[in-house]
Amino acid sequence: MNVSTRITTPIAAEIAFWLWVVVAELLLVIGYFAFTSAEPTTLRYAFYPFVWINVGCWAVLRTTPAPPDRRSRWLAVGIAVAYFIALAAVAGLIGVRAPSGLDQNGDSAW
Repeated sequence: MNVSTRITTPIAAEIAFWLWVVVAELLLVIGYFAFTSAEPTTLRYAFYPFVWINVGCWAVLRTTPAPPDRRSRWLAVGIAVAYFIALAAVAGLIGVRAPSGLDQNGDSAW
């Protein structure tokens, strides 16, 4: 076997990919703290989000869910819409406002 021959397996390629992702994230964090006035109190809190993002991406890329049936798909859409409306209501983006009795100038409308 030639010394310059590389053995590339799918696992080695995946490890190399995730290693590059982690290096890029590390450079982003270092750049952020270098170019802003922010100071890290504890470095682990700067890296926790990246751990969750990487685990989530890895899980999405490694799984192949079964295609849902029509009822499940519409149920998921309904839950997603209800969740969006709940978040929008809590954030104050939508809601019901009671009439205040004042016009736009602050004068009584009565």
